[in-house]
Formats: sequence, structure tokens, C-alpha cells
Amino acid sequence: MSNPIEINRLEKEEPMVDPNLSQRVEEKLKGEANYQGALDCILEEFEAATGSIHRADHETRFLHLVVQKGIPEKILPVTTTIPFGKGMAGICLERAEPVTMCNLQ
Repeated sequence: MSNPIEINRLEKEEPMVDPNLSQRVEEKLKGEANYQGALDCILEEFEAATGSIHRADHETRFLHLVVQKGIPEKILPVTTTIPFGKGMAGICLERAEPVTMCNLQ
């Protein structure tokens, strides 16, 4: 059985992600969409240096790069168009859930 003090401590902890993150991202995408600003909000929240936003084309079954930050120049060409189910972005789309990986090199 769990220690009641431990349970109370966990219940009082701050949420891992700012509950206003989606609202902040939506604000960036209103009107003339600021995809770079939206990506910057997400990366800042997760303390990440690298990320991208892709657009899904369900007819061709490819993801197309919209904006990125921190992707090395030598990798950039293979991230501009990604087949569904390939790479982290393609797998994320195919599974319709987040995909995580540690020590990606």
C-alpha cells in the first residue's frame, strides 16, 4: 500500500506541462499563422533545442516540413518530405500518439 504522505505530495505537484500551452500555440496560429512562433512556444515549454512542424498530405501520404528549429543542415533534406510511418514524425502520425526517444544521435 502507498504511503498517504507520498500520495498527497504527488497530488500537490505542479503539472508537467503548462496548461496554457495549447492556448499560447493557438494564439500564434490565429490569422496569419506564425508557425515559427508556435514551434518556439512548444520547444521552450519542453526545454528542447530541436523540433519541427509538418503538414500531412493524406492523398500522397507524405508529411511536408512547414517550419523547423535546430535541425542540422546535413539532415534537413531528409526531413522536408517524410512518408507516413517513417521516422519519428511519420510514426507519430501513423499511431496518432506521441513518440519519444532518448539520446537521438
